[in-house]
Amino acid sequence: LVEKYNKGENINIHDADDLLNICWNDHGQRDSQESQMLKLISLFQPFPMSEKTFDAILGSKCFTCLSDLDKADKLRLRRKVINNYGNTILEVTEGGMTIRPYPLAMHLAKQWIKEYGDPTLLKELGKYIQNLDERLRNPIIECMCGRLQKMDDDPTAVALVAELTGDAGFFGDENVVCSELGSRLILAMSTVNPLAVSNVIYKVFSCRLAEEIPNMISSQTRNNLLCALRYIIFDEASFEKGIEILGKFGLAETESYSNNSRQTFIDAFHILLPGTEINLTERLRIINKFAVSKLESYRLTPLAIKGALACGHFVRTGGNTFGSGRKEDYNPTNNDVIEYWKGVIKLSIELIEEGEFLDEFADIIRTNLFMWSGRGMTFLLIPLLEAFGKKDGYSIHLSGSDWLSFIGNVERTSSTHPEVLGKVKDLYPLFIKEDFISELDAVAYQFHENVKFSFED
Repeated sequence: LVEKYNKGENINIHDADDLLNICWNDHGQRDSQESQMLKLISLFQPFPMSEKTFDAILGSKCFTCLSDLDKADKLRLRRKVINNYGNTILEVTEGGMTIRPYPLAMHLAKQWIKEYGDPTLLKELGKYIQNLDERLRNPIIECMCGRLQKMDDDPTAVALVAELTGDAGFFGDENVVCSELGSRLILAMSTVNPLAVSNVIYKVFSCRLAEEIPNMISSQTRNNLLCALRYIIFDEASFEKGIEILGKFGLAETESYSNNSRQTFIDAFHILLPGTEINLTERLRIINKFAVSKLESYRLTPLAIKGALACGHFVRTGGNTFGSGRKEDYNPTNNDVIEYWKGVIKLSIELIEEGEFLDEFADIIRTNLFMWSGRGMTFLLIPLLEAFGKKDGYSIHLSGSDWLSFIGNVERTSSTHPEVLGKVKDLYPLFIKEDFISELDAVAYQFHENVKFSFED
């Protein structure tokens, strides 16, 4: 460990396992009850100090073999542990007890999992917690999740999550996944084993219509699952299933805040800060998969294209910290982006020619027009605009002043593609209604830009 540190090498927490075994085994003389109590405390971050919560935790054999002790013996054991370890490996505050240092806490939590991690026992433990009064259940769940979500690099915890989310596991039941308790644990586990969690969420929601989802889950459950899906789509292995279910949540979205499920889905196809490590080639493949789907995911196509064609104002919702580590957004090259856009525009043209999603494409073009033209990317848009211009009865409906702003951008940025300006001007009927008000607006804009007449003049 010292050699790695001195060389500036990355130290994995499990590099210290042998050292921790020695420290744990040599740290004074402790009886088996003390050991069991310390392992139980390590399962929480922190271990709640409330007497009723303490009684609830030590009341189940699924939590600890100390449940057979009477209440007085349990309290005496707690006091003994605090007295013996309160100045060394146990931090005691009004909020609770926490094993220190952090690697030792993880080491002891792993030992608890080895002793009590049988799937049948854990299933019983889940039922036990679920039946507790809400005032006891909530702090127990929050403190357990605080520890669990930091165990992402522990193979024992990863395997445990895989068992829990299997068909025979506690989360194999739809009612558990859709409960507030289950969804909170799902959120904690999504940083530990996102692939396993994506499988169980997909199993529950893939066979449901988007309109059914609000009736299946409460607002709090929905928030927990949405946060879990953000972790799931960040991981390359779990992106595909996660993004489809996130899309279903987006189709059923009723909230208007900026980082709701619909916007998170759109953001996942951005070229920058998408909230995923998956590359643009894979994202393009998934957009094409939506476009040929005969199922509900077909409706996700224009939302994904909207995200893919955005070229500015990128903001990722949520952080990139995963348990004890971090993940990085995919950072494409310029060539990656151009190829991605070409593929998305090709698909968009095919859909427009088939008469699909025309209103949605009008909105996408209107939203991105000024950003693309201002960055000199109009030449990529021309085929898309020409395809849309062939659809009778559809117009982008720019105001005269917006049209002139657009033309100004094209004139300023298209020196490497001089033919673009002529093609854009040929598309004038697509953008402008040929009526007196639109023409007057354009004239007024020219006066304002070139002559600076007063309003009265």
